[in-house]
Amino acid sequence: MLELLQVWQGSCAPGLNFDSNLKSTITSASGVETITAAGALVSAIKTLGVRKVAFVSPYVAELNDLASKFLSEACFEVVSRAEPSRPLKAVEQGALGEDKVYELAIKANSAEAEVIVLSCTDIQTLDVINKLEKETGKPVISSNQSMMFALAQMFSIPKNRNWSGSIFNKL
Repeated sequence: MLELLQVWQGSCAPGLNFDSNLKSTITSASGVETITAAGALVSAIKTLGVRKVAFVSPYVAELNDLASKFLSEACFEVVSRAEPSRPLKAVEQGALGEDKVYELAIKANSAEAEVIVLSCTDIQTLDVINKLEKETGKPVISSNQSMMFALAQMFSIPKNRNWSGSIFNKL
């Protein structure tokens, strides 16, 4: 269990196998089905049937390199990305406002990208997803939204019209 505590800033950093093993370990130890943020993100992107990703996170470039590798292992291609211009402390990541998340998403978007991914469970994304989808004409997937989608699938919860994002049209 100690190795689980040593993971820093994002479960996608150690790779796809780590995420799968983490999910299995928690499921086995708890006796209940488990969802990880990274696994839910992959599942949501697969549900859309796209491969080319514009990637946004509040993390440093080196961690985003690892996230890009993780997505590559899951058969996606990060074709463009954006991160803050300077490293942010954890509290600063959580305080990153919707305007900055929106700005980063627009910066990351490219003609080649088929989906915009907003990665990190601590950033404010839910109120910008619909705006980004309308402006870019592309689906937008966030970490928290993908976990909500996974739970809705798991428990057969019907679509709620107030949920942010076109991914919920796939329920």
